[in-house]
Amino acid sequence: VLTSGYYSAGAAPGSGVCREARNGVCVQYKEEVTDRKEGPTRVREAQTGCTAETSSADHCASGKCDVTIGGKTYCSQCAAGYVPIDGTCTQVGVNTNGKCLKAGGQPLTDDTQCGQCGAGYFLHKGGCYQFGGEVGKLICTDPSTANSPPTAGTCTTCASGYFKNPTQAANKPPCIVCNDTTGDGTSMGKAGCATCEPPESPGVAKCTACLDSFFGTGSAEDITCAPCTGDCQTCKGTATQCTSCKPETNPYWKKDTNLDTGTCVSEENCKAGSTYFPTTDKTSQKKICTPCSDAANGGIADCQTCSTSGTAVTCSACTTPTKKPNADGTKCFACSNSGTTASCDRCSADGVCEACASGKVLTPTLLCLDDCGGLPGYYADTANKRCAKCSEGCKECTGAATQCTACPAGKRLAYANSADYGTCVEECAASTGSASGSCRTCGASIGGTKYCSGCSVGAEIPVNGVCQTNPSRAAICAEPDNAGGCNKCAAGYFLLEKGCYEAAKQPGVQVCKTADGGLCTTCASGLAASGGDCSAQTCHASCRTCSAASDASKCRTCADGYYRQSSDTTDGECQRCSQGKEGCTLCKYSSGFICLSTDPFSGGSGDNTADPSVNKTGLSSGAIAGISVAVIVVVGGLVGFLCWWFVCRGKA
Repeated sequence: VLTSGYYSAGAAPGSGVCREARNGVCVQYKEEVTDRKEGPTRVREAQTGCTAETSSADHCASGKCDVTIGGKTYCSQCAAGYVPIDGTCTQVGVNTNGKCLKAGGQPLTDDTQCGQCGAGYFLHKGGCYQFGGEVGKLICTDPSTANSPPTAGTCTTCASGYFKNPTQAANKPPCIVCNDTTGDGTSMGKAGCATCEPPESPGVAKCTACLDSFFGTGSAEDITCAPCTGDCQTCKGTATQCTSCKPETNPYWKKDTNLDTGTCVSEENCKAGSTYFPTTDKTSQKKICTPCSDAANGGIADCQTCSTSGTAVTCSACTTPTKKPNADGTKCFACSNSGTTASCDRCSADGVCEACASGKVLTPTLLCLDDCGGLPGYYADTANKRCAKCSEGCKECTGAATQCTACPAGKRLAYANSADYGTCVEECAASTGSASGSCRTCGASIGGTKYCSGCSVGAEIPVNGVCQTNPSRAAICAEPDNAGGCNKCAAGYFLLEKGCYEAAKQPGVQVCKTADGGLCTTCASGLAASGGDCSAQTCHASCRTCSAASDASKCRTCADGYYRQSSDTTDGECQRCSQGKEGCTLCKYSSGFICLSTDPFSGGSGDNTADPSVNKTGLSSGAIAGISVAVIVVVGGLVGFLCWWFVCRGKA
């Protein structure tokens, strides 16, 4: 409503004064709206105060953009010709009439602040704010209606952070900020106070909580707030007992043991010692320096020491000796230094080893042992601390997958110069030619591989199953037959099928353990050779070495797939590995049963316990017996019925 008539807010001249009207009253004046550009269009929005950088453009007096409401700053005093309405400098005139007055209630003249407010508005720090307005409701929560606006200077309920002024008058602020130590001159807040209770009569409010960067002392009913010091953003109890940290210097809060306060540290100091790591608290979003075991904030449960790469945390040690981290350092598992995890350095699950301590190697059954002995087809990969498979061309190897020490049937080992390993090549093949090194007859068979028993060149002899040239013959063969063979070998060799073999090299090691005088004296089985012959000196199939031929009770060491608890200096029987652990195919006994390999279809694993009443299907013996009886009964009944049916039908 303007003087002497009614005007439309949607057309001139009313639109030049009022942007929006309701119930005959302008609720948003032109000066209360600014515009901004969004892409190709301009967008109208209500003014929301001032900033120190734009105060002159907002007509705010220098240094007077100093009123904080709801996290934004507003003006407390304007340049000449303007006064603060809802914190925004508004030109004195029709837009301020009835809202902003002098302290005695007179109209404005050259004033730049409000001394008193009209109906529907209240005074706050030099400006008049509308009841129920976007800014005003952040101070006084009382609503406003256009038809019956609240009385100026009164407020029923002040917003949090304000207290109700005991003196309610149009020229007095109805709500005073809890930390405003000036107030209206007779009633005031307390320094550093965040929330408070009003005094019963003009005076100082009673503080109930302090602002951030302050800590409280005194009674809970009336706290005295003092500023935090040092790196503390917030504190409790004393100025240096931090509850959060300033972001500038040492931004990470490190909690003190058994307290809810702490100290502020840098990222580097947080990482020192490797027992803490820097991160952001997922609940409070503040920067914290937290223990490696803080799983709620990205740490790893039960982790003692850790490192970080970006936001990823890697555990290097767990809190107790019975737990160890997995290889990736993402979790701690039960991994004690006993039983199946003895000498284990990392576990991939509770009780499941995946990496061994220094000096140990991991077997395929996930046990940590000194070496891979007793596990054919594997070698000790010391760099990776595990038993690794030999290449497909090797039966056994050492040091590397392709450094063969034994070959599969049909292949022979060709040593690499003076090394104790070599490569597996094709077995002996008879030749009709007379080339040096060629073999006329492949009559020797060791471990399923053919070796030469007569060379094509008469002056050559088979040495370790391969024809050797004349210069080396004299040192190996004491009596050559000059027909491509040898009748008596020199010292250090033994005679086999017209060839001379070393007991310490392949393939002779498969036949003879010791040799003397050109003959084998002790067979690989541990039995004495008969006139240099070991062909009849074989142990029982369960024995590797023995004290008597073909006697299962005379084993000294066991064949692959068997084990015994006694030492190799006494006789005894060897038990199948599957008797020590269901599904175990390779094993040994060293201070206890150790399974080295399992049948992949048995469901067995590398642990050393087994229930003998359970077979490879996982069913107990009792269950299998019950099923068998049931099947017999059903089949018997069916056969009886069919016989009766056909007999009766035949008679009919």
